[in-house]
Amino acid sequence: MYVIEKLKLNRFKQVAIPKPSELYARLGHGSIPMDNAYTGEELASMNQRKTDQIARSMEDYEAYARQMENEGK
Repeated sequence: MYVIEKLKLNRFKQVAIPKPSELYARLGHGSIPMDNAYTGEELASMNQRKTDQIARSMEDYEAYARQMENEGK
């Protein structure tokens, strides 16, 4: 099928699509973990339901956000 060049909406352009590992490396995440990386040392509380743990985490985060907001004023 012939299409006038000016009327083409999408022009084909060949590009190299990087692998996910390359994209990850471009963001600065290499094989060496960062200082603040999760180490797995924090244990989950087995006495609570997941929804209760999530609610507690949200409360902690909101308290942290309020604290950071107050420090900024």
